Amino acid sequence: NIIVTSLDSDNRMAPKYLDSVAYEFIVSEAAVEPEFKTKTLPKATVGKQYYTKIECSDPDATIQEYYNPGKANDLKKTGLVLTQHGELEGTPKTAGSFTFCLSAVGEGGEAYQVYTLVVEEAEISIELIEKPKKMTYKVGEELDLTGLKVKINKADGTTVESLDGDMLEVSEYKLDKAG
Repeated sequence: NIIVTSLDSDNRMAPKYLDSVAYEFIVSEAAVEPEFKTKTLPKATVGKQYYTKIECSDPDATIQEYYNPGKANDLKKTGLVLTQHGELEGTPKTAGSFTFCLSAVGEGGEAYQVYTLVVEEAEISIELIEKPKKMTYKVGEELDLTGLKVKINKADGTTVESLDGDMLEVSEYKLDKAG
């Protein structure tokens, strides 16, 4: 509480017949300019679900993409979505290095942060299930993958089976001399 009392011209309290009035004020901290706490982003992988929370000193600040003229604005190219609460999520479809700028807008002002998200190629593995029927060749014969059966384990957790070499790219091979 703050009590307001009348003073006379000499800065003395006025005669007692004047009443004092009490006022109640609420004092709060001044709004502070937001600041990004998250300075770097974890790497992402093509085909794998990605999620990270971009932290800001003002939890009520709105975080959004900031179009920075003349600078990289690659957020859309990542295939990810940014919520106003700083959640960056989705499934990247392209590998590469993507640079973009975000802004945090709060009662105390605005802050800006440039990020670079690295999206790595997905890892895959191939398991041999059955060898091709033909394993011995004479000089000049064509490669025959009939009977070859492999299982391809994709980065997103799915598997695909290949029969007779379909969906496979065979690297350079030489059947023009014995050995």
